[in-house]
Amino acid sequence: MKILVTGSAGMLGSTLCPILTQRGQEVIATDFAQIHDGIHLDVTDYTQVDEIVGKTRPDIVMHLAAETDVDKCEREPDHAFLMNTIGTQNVAYVCQKRNVTMAYISTTGVFYGDKFEPYTEFDPPNPINVYGRSKLEVKRSFKVFSNGTTSLGRLDVWRWPNKGQKIHWQNNKTNE
Repeated sequence: MKILVTGSAGMLGSTLCPILTQRGQEVIATDFAQIHDGIHLDVTDYTQVDEIVGKTRPDIVMHLAAETDVDKCEREPDHAFLMNTIGTQNVAYVCQKRNVTMAYISTTGVFYGDKFEPYTEFDPPNPINVYGRSKLEVKRSFKVFSNGTTSLGRLDVWRWPNKGQKIHWQNNKTNE
């Protein structure tokens, strides 16, 4: 399977791409940052997203690109919504146009954070910051244009200083 990964230089992408490659998948690594053996991709540029997806013709796009720096999102809310909302909408629209399956990773940041047990897809969203609001807006827009080729999932990622990272799937819900 040919998999285009946006945000391949990020925490999740840099972990996932080697695993996919080891499992025999053809990975097309893309990122806004310069990456070795990868393609520069600015997801906020619809034309660029369309051209790269058109040229590479992936079976699936794993959209991992996002602005995850919560403090930066607070300082630069326009940037947060451009990257997290508009960038994701661009990828989703291109995937819909080209009939390519898209997998999107959301965040528990769309919730208030006062629940003691894990959140589920049935819990009402109530983000407390710009980052969470920018990610929630994506979820809302998916309902408008989803054609059954989009999957939403929530992934909790913890980073342990100097010990790498631990990735834990909390739940997975298709076509929210």
